[in-house]
Amino acid sequence: MFVAIAIGIFGGGWLGYLLSSAVSRRIAATTHSPQFVQGAAIVGALLLALPTFFMSFVIGGTLGGGAGAVLLANLRAESFGAALGVACGIGVTLALGLLLGALLGGLTGRIVCKLSSGQP
Repeated sequence: MFVAIAIGIFGGGWLGYLLSSAVSRRIAATTHSPQFVQGAAIVGALLLALPTFFMSFVIGGTLGGGAGAVLLANLRAESFGAALGVACGIGVTLALGLLLGALLGGLTGRIVCKLSSGQP
């Protein structure tokens, strides 16, 4: 089970990084200060990293473990299904939390850029 948790943490962090960087680049592409917007996206993701980390264990691990056990119950592989579900649940929850933080941070940075430039 510890291996499944580690895979979920590292996989979710990696997937969250990839999604967050793609979203922040897309948000920052049309602003006059893309470095500021990307920096705000990084700060947003870092601010939500710790709460998302804990939430991924509570929500992602619990729901993923239960779903994995139920899905593989017909194959008589409940324990493997639970471990696989925990890894997937933790990873998906962590990635979505990091993505949400980067999205909120990037949009906040974009708004600040527009307000500072005087554009409507």
